[in-house]
Amino acid sequence: MRFGSIGVAVVVAVVAGLACASLASDLRGVVPVIPQASVGLSGWVAVALIWLIAWFLALGVGKLVNTAVGLFAAGCALGVYAMRSGTVLDAAFDAASPTSIAVVSIVYALLAGVLSWSTFAFAGPLPDMPVDPDELPEHGYGAFRPPQLVAALASIATVVAVAVMARTDSKGQAIGAVTLGAMLAAMLARSIRSRTQPVVVFAAPALAIGLVQLVLSFPSGAGFDDDIVRGAVAPILRLMPMDLAAGSLCGVALGYGMTKSGGAEESDDH
Repeated sequence: MRFGSIGVAVVVAVVAGLACASLASDLRGVVPVIPQASVGLSGWVAVALIWLIAWFLALGVGKLVNTAVGLFAAGCALGVYAMRSGTVLDAAFDAASPTSIAVVSIVYALLAGVLSWSTFAFAGPLPDMPVDPDELPEHGYGAFRPPQLVAALASIATVVAVAVMARTDSKGQAIGAVTLGAMLAAMLARSIRSRTQPVVVFAAPALAIGLVQLVLSFPSGAGFDDDIVRGAVAPILRLMPMDLAAGSLCGVALGYGMTKSGGAEESDDH
């Protein structure tokens, strides 16, 4: 039953991602990278719809299986949509600036955070981890307590991994780099805070990269498209907002899944 639910969830995620992408694709079959002035109503509807579907997937699968699998399914839906969307080159030639891309990245990271919090609140904590009493649902899982923020600092590893691995405009490379970086961040977070439910950690990699994008966007001039063609753009600026959200959710879920028996027990006086 459990593995069947996971399989069905992944299939639904793929179909949903493709369906939403088809609503927004232009004559070239390219889905808009970010919702902006030049994007029609269908683009805004597609983005809103894929996030809504991801939310329902996270809650439904989270309740049937567990929270991590639910958030992984949500990330899969976003990932399929991201694979059909344009690259940074499409964004630049569509008049998007590095700053606008960074702002949308941060917004999508915050949406991933809301998705994570609501899934933990509805589906419950990860079953293979001890639960601090202050992280029970009635306490909102203490999303901004110091232990949560300390665990989220592991997302710095994602920034380093992406800077090393994301060297081209390939969508697969971009999403893969974020996913692997988020997996590493999750493993580090679990080793640092083995009793802290990763409510914030699921969105932290996307937020960390979005903030770095914002900082790097300030020196960028008007010739963003020329810089991309010349290869003079920092690797992190080549990542698109949906790439970050999808890779963050999937990577953290995989990282915690691969370290079920990892992490040292913490003392109870935190």
